Amino acid sequence: MKVDMRQFLESFFDEASEHIENMEAALLQLESTPDDTELLNTIFRAAHSIKGASSTFGVQGVGEFTHVLESLLDRMRDGEIQVTSETTEVLLASVDVLSGLLSAARDGTPEPTNTAEVIARLEEINGGKGAESASEQSTVNETTDESSCKYYAVKFRPSVHFFHLGLDPLLLLRDLEECGEVSELELDVSELPSISEMDPESSYLGWTLNLETERDESVLRDVFMFVDDETTVEFKVVEKAPEIPEASASSESEATSSDAAAGKSDAKASPAKASGAPQRESVRVNGERLDSMINQIGELVIGISMVEQEWASVSGGTDSPAIVQLSKIVRDLQEQSLSLRMVPVAATFQKMARIVRDLSNRLGKKINFEVSGEETELDKTVVDQIGDPLIHMIRNSVDHGIETPDERLAAGKPAEGHILVRAYHQGGNIYIELKDDGKGMDLNRIRQKAIDRGIVSPDEKLSSQEICELVFHAGLSTAEKVTDVSGRGVGMDVVRRNIEALKGSVTLNSEPGKGTVVTVRLPLTLAILDGLLISLGSEVYVIPLLSVVESFRPRRSEIKRLANNMDVVQVRGEVVPILQLHSILNLTEAQTDPCQGLLVIVEDHDTKFALLVDDLIGQQQAVIKNLEANFRKVEGIAGATILGDGRVALILDIVSLKSLTA
Repeated sequence: MKVDMRQFLESFFDEASEHIENMEAALLQLESTPDDTELLNTIFRAAHSIKGASSTFGVQGVGEFTHVLESLLDRMRDGEIQVTSETTEVLLASVDVLSGLLSAARDGTPEPTNTAEVIARLEEINGGKGAESASEQSTVNETTDESSCKYYAVKFRPSVHFFHLGLDPLLLLRDLEECGEVSELELDVSELPSISEMDPESSYLGWTLNLETERDESVLRDVFMFVDDETTVEFKVVEKAPEIPEASASSESEATSSDAAAGKSDAKASPAKASGAPQRESVRVNGERLDSMINQIGELVIGISMVEQEWASVSGGTDSPAIVQLSKIVRDLQEQSLSLRMVPVAATFQKMARIVRDLSNRLGKKINFEVSGEETELDKTVVDQIGDPLIHMIRNSVDHGIETPDERLAAGKPAEGHILVRAYHQGGNIYIELKDDGKGMDLNRIRQKAIDRGIVSPDEKLSSQEICELVFHAGLSTAEKVTDVSGRGVGMDVVRRNIEALKGSVTLNSEPGKGTVVTVRLPLTLAILDGLLISLGSEVYVIPLLSVVESFRPRRSEIKRLANNMDVVQVRGEVVPILQLHSILNLTEAQTDPCQGLLVIVEDHDTKFALLVDDLIGQQQAVIKNLEANFRKVEGIAGATILGDGRVALILDIVSLKSLTA
């Protein structure tokens, strides 16, 4: 049977990416808590995992680089090399190189140009304090106090599945040998059956060996972390065998091993790394298959809505217990399937932490970066696409917002600046808030720039909030000088466009001298939404329910017409512009008199406007169908859904409609 290794390679690259994320997160924490040995163990295990798997799958460049990295990490775990800002800097650079090497192996991109430089720095640190050459190390080993060494009898027998997983037993034995000195290596074929009883898919080989090492057993078990549960891996602590007759040595070893192995030997090499902790099994699923399944469940939701509506028409409004139960099951199934796509925003926040660390060091600024709500979950599609806008905003905050220590002290502030990023749920949306205590935005400078570029007129009156919003216009920058970090006026307009493409919105508030707050609002998922069904003539449209404030029929005295021919309505003293939907959507049968139809007040952040509609039909959960993928982009339309009667209803894009009121 020919095995397609590409699927295994994809799994390797995905897992390696997760290990790199874990390494980077642990390194950023290690810098502030250098004495945390568990963080070092986490980094070492991630590097060791990548090394072992890369050797198995023939990704030699990754394996060779990780071997050098692993050697340094091992000595750091043993306390021979201390955690300093220099070592942390090199280790973070190593993570970047490792990520680049994996990308090169996976996608064929160029390998990192600084690989040799980083290797040299790793070897320089590793060859410093406590380092010896190979011959010197051998001499030191001979004179080392034998009381610090441990002696293990190791038994290793691969299972029938071992080779099917693409594992190489010799690589594991060589990794074990690097942990100490191996003696009396024997090939074990004592359980070899007769030829007629042999299974061609099975393995009958095993190895037994004696290992002298200073390492703990947990480190040795890391070598076998990827083997399956049926593979036998046994460690027995024994005393160093004295030079006496074999029979006596054997009996003494057996007696010692039976006592010493009472609590920590004869266990399978399993990460959950002997402690008795419960194991959580996870399955890696292709994203396209998951999307297809969620789409089919969406079709099922539409189907059950059709069944409910058809039953209501033939039963005179009598409920069917069977249909009610089926409807509940289908909606529960939909919620569970959507939850499969939900991932925490922690990985995105981690990237931001790295950006803050690197830029602050580069710019000579002291910044305390704090995150909150990193466990908040969001649709994976949204998480993947929100990363770049958030990173752009954090770069602006570090470069433009936070002052240098001298500037902060002169302004009566602490020398260390503070940036807070937090995520939280509110009203069915997720909010990501980025706040800094920097110098804030120069509102007068922003206004003057906007006037110079013709964005606003000199006599136009703007509130502080409206002036802040001007930075989202293309090409508008108030940076005093252009740097390689920011200042070219490119980016904030792209940030807003990318966020709005995710059916979200972004607002910015700033107080001169005190700081800036950027708030991003995003939907939890792009697959479904709760909608308000409205009618316009013979057509049905969906308004996202989260944007709806209220609906009412106005009195004639509440309607006013402005000089620009725009109608407005007074709602409890507030003037709200009216948007004629029938005109925007080219409908001729719809109601044109606000006092004869209904006004639906919708809101996008601090902006309210009223939509003139014929009638309200009711509330319904809408399964969103992408209009661009099946037709083309339509201004003011976010997508489409299928109603219970089989008709197609367009979903209104409130963010896009808002621009038409300006």
